[in-house]
Amino acid sequence: MNLIRKLTLLLLLVYKSAFGQQDVDFHVAAHYFTGKKILKVYQNISSPYVWVLGSYNSVYRLNTTTQQIDDLSNQFLAVAQYHFIDIASPDDNELIVGTDSSVVIKLSNGNTTIIGSNNGLTGNVNSIGLFLTNNYYSVGTANYLRIGTTKGWANYNIKTDQLTFYPDTQSGNIFEENFRTGIFENSAGHNSSNPDAIPIDVYTYSLVNTLTIANGYIWRNGIYGNALTAFYSFPNLYFDYQIDNYLIYLYWGSENGLYENPLTQADNQSQIKHFLPGIRVNKINNILGLTSFGTQFFKSNLLIGTANGLYFSNSTTQLTSIPRI
Repeated sequence: MNLIRKLTLLLLLVYKSAFGQQDVDFHVAAHYFTGKKILKVYQNISSPYVWVLGSYNSVYRLNTTTQQIDDLSNQFLAVAQYHFIDIASPDDNELIVGTDSSVVIKLSNGNTTIIGSNNGLTGNVNSIGLFLTNNYYSVGTANYLRIGTTKGWANYNIKTDQLTFYPDTQSGNIFEENFRTGIFENSAGHNSSNPDAIPIDVYTYSLVNTLTIANGYIWRNGIYGNALTAFYSFPNLYFDYQIDNYLIYLYWGSENGLYENPLTQADNQSQIKHFLPGIRVNKINNILGLTSFGTQFFKSNLLIGTANGLYFSNSTTQLTSIPRI
């Protein structure tokens, strides 16, 4: 979930396109953190704040309304011995930080608390993510934090400070978590006869439908790559329609490039498509609202952060062109 390429940006991109065309021009609307290496950016849908994790445990909070940047790094000096790898934020004044050890750190109103072995957490942390109560129109934000470790995964109730750990022989990973999608490795679905297939659960949220849960597979071996660096799924982006599994495509990235397969045929390797061969993919996201792009059900496009720069796609269901920005 990290951006390994040294970025000189937190960029806000705007576009200019003509209806019916497949060409688009991107322009920089704002430029933050010049010269800094940015590892993770996180924003809760109900908050104007963007939380930014940089190298050397630097932590910032950007107010997107006023453009003010707060450097909060000094508030973590008491836990500076840990290496920060991931962040998630349930509200404007609270940040949760995953480290590459067996510790998760919670910052609340300037005070840090360690969540670790005393709470029942086992193994080194791989990734963290907040999972929403329903969809992003819910009054609440997150009802629990999910923590993936080298020994399994845990659910942590932020309000009650209660942690439940689920041990497993496979590592736990949260591949994506945002206001529309939650994707994590389903350790219970591992098949010893086919260790290359990584079972995942996909949580999708629609504006008119409640939570939808789907299951699928992504692949990890010498062909597809061993470093699973990015992952995303694209449900039906006409939000006034029911989300259906057949409209979900899975995308994941490794050091070998970008891969795509349909959720309903995710266990069939013959359906996998390969893009950007030989280019390490660090992060995948999507753009909404480019109505001249896509098909009837998919008005969205991929944004792909790689070791070779930033790319975007012409579509998500008929992905044929991935030019570099």
